[in-house]
Amino acid sequence: MADCAAQLVDEILPHQPMRQWVLSVPFQLRMLFASQPAVMGRVLGIVYRAIATHLSHKAGFSLHAGVAVRARERKKLEHLCRYIARPAVSAERLSLTRNGRLRYELKTPWRDGTTHILFEPLDFIARLVALVPKPRVNLTRFHGVFAPNSKHRAQVTPAQRGKGRKAHPHKQGEEKTPFERRVSMTWAQRLKRVFEIEIETCCECGGDVRVIASIEDPVVISKILDHLGMKVTQGGQLPQCRAPPPDVLFA
Repeated sequence: MADCAAQLVDEILPHQPMRQWVLSVPFQLRMLFASQPAVMGRVLGIVYRAIATHLSHKAGFSLHAGVAVRARERKKLEHLCRYIARPAVSAERLSLTRNGRLRYELKTPWRDGTTHILFEPLDFIARLVALVPKPRVNLTRFHGVFAPNSKHRAQVTPAQRGKGRKAHPHKQGEEKTPFERRVSMTWAQRLKRVFEIEIETCCECGGDVRVIASIEDPVVISKILDHLGMKVTQGGQLPQCRAPPPDVLFA
């Protein structure tokens, strides 16, 4: 999610005002689009043409375009891209019960008042597998000048990559392209960009922070924390491992 958003902001989306268009379709069509990507591609083409010709109000679907981003608001644009590229399941709303079942909190309660759904582990895995896209299916699609075959793509994207543009070798002393800057980011820089966690600069002296040791032994970690007067927090007890029910295993 974060990597996809960084790629869109650094390499694809130019420094121009942006507007988010949210398309809502019935659940039956969502299942159809998930199983047949070619159908979804045709529908997205229709939506693109409807927006371009200002006829979206006659297309028969719900369309929202209330979110806009100014040209200089690149950070806001990246947050918007993260929202668009978010996964289908939110890990923050997923928890494990004491009896080993998975509990998922609904973002919006159902009409009957249901706020959570309980799953058996195998049932939850089966539902996750159904969300895995088919091979060679693009989860992010581009239209207009952003389309891969557009002859104007190299002229409008920050990375200047597109059809008909030849790649030139990077010379020493030249400024790196957005793609090269994003690829060369360290894990510490990615943490700072995504979660705003500063671990490269010391909060005491302002100098650069470097790794001097990697301690993984729980006993050693506990001794260090006790010496520093820091309380060791114990995580929740996980249920004991158990085999699947026989009727499921040998069905």
